[in-house]
Amino acid sequence: MNLISNEVIIKTNELSALEWVTLREEAGFPTLDIKTAKEAIKHSNILSIHMNNICIGMLRIIGDNTYSFYINDMIIAPHQQKKGFGTMLLDKALEFIQVKVGKESLFSVSLFSNCDTVDFYTKFHFKKSTEIPLKLHLLAGKRGSRKDVLHSLVGYQPS
Repeated sequence: MNLISNEVIIKTNELSALEWVTLREEAGFPTLDIKTAKEAIKHSNILSIHMNNICIGMLRIIGDNTYSFYINDMIIAPHQQKKGFGTMLLDKALEFIQVKVGKESLFSVSLFSNCDTVDFYTKFHFKKSTEIPLKLHLLAGKRGSRKDVLHSLVGYQPS
């Protein structure tokens, strides 16, 4: 647990399935049932950000925990967006991965991003992939516009 301020705390692997499902629904992500969420949490490293003991954001890291990592489901509650919480989570996620693999080790971090958030990730040295064709990713759920289902494959290159 990292105390950011008296009100804001980032926790590692303490997010409940109910908190994740609730946050997904609040942000308009496709709905997950609790059973699926619990199983996914078992196979993930999750960073969550809490304000006054309420989860306002989360980021899920999946992969082999040695070389290849994938950032999935970065969600900030809509009423808390554009306040720096996504930056805090992604900073902590990249630090978490670097600690896992060691300072001198080579590693890979990938993610899919909604087209309207690609610029956010480039601030962290993610680069839009030119070697791998743009992927289309369709999820069943509430969000159905073309903008919501088109994601850009992005890779992180540590400096």
